[in-house]
Amino acid sequence: MKNKNIYWVKFKSNELKSYIDDKTVVVIAVGSCEQHGFHLPLETDTTIGYRLIEEAALLAKEKVLILPPIWVGYSPHHMDFCGSITLRQATFSNFVLDICVSLDAHKIKNILIINSHGGNVGILRTVVDELGASHNIYPILVTYYNYFSEIIQKAQRSQKGGMGHAGELETSLQLYLSPDLVDTENLMGGIIEAKKYFQPGMFTNKRIHQYRPFSHYSDIGVIGEPRAALKSTGKELFQIMVQEFSYLFDDIANGLAN
Repeated sequence: MKNKNIYWVKFKSNELKSYIDDKTVVVIAVGSCEQHGFHLPLETDTTIGYRLIEEAALLAKEKVLILPPIWVGYSPHHMDFCGSITLRQATFSNFVLDICVSLDAHKIKNILIINSHGGNVGILRTVVDELGASHNIYPILVTYYNYFSEIIQKAQRSQKGGMGHAGELETSLQLYLSPDLVDTENLMGGIIEAKKYFQPGMFTNKRIHQYRPFSHYSDIGVIGEPRAALKSTGKELFQIMVQEFSYLFDDIANGLAN
């Protein structure tokens, strides 16, 4: 149903009040504005997350509304690279919390947060816990690449660590979603050697946690292997994720969150 209105902010207030009901799912895409090497734009995380929820909302059978994307997140580890913008932890936390409290005031019970930036994960988990413990609001939180980790790893062509920041996964998705914004002349890899307790990147060994700025690992801000990326991989993964998210939206509308 490509003609249905999925955009919260496109409704007039009286129209929205009449439209929403107990089953309506409201989805918040949380991204970032940060460097993605020399080949991907600053908007990469936000673009991927928002396009996923747009297409999935159109495909879902139940009422799904999406908010404008949160385009900036917690990214101090990228601030050594030009263009990156970060919020402080408290600012970011309160921003997301206040949105959810506002939705609850309008009787929205099915809130789904879809995150597309690793730096946001810990804070968003704390926000979800705080909303439940102190406000009796119970959003569902999903980080898309963790939700689809098995599917993504099956499609991986690069070695361990190749799916990391600005690596094979994000480059493949952007080659499909925004090919005009991918500088294919500047694809440079940055897989970091695995250590006993830790290897930065996606789907790698992380037995310990330690804060490090990205400049500690890479002069170009890449932790992954973008040279393994394919537009066909991006298309295949994107279409699978859209379909699966549409099922998730419908399941939430029909009681998954209760």
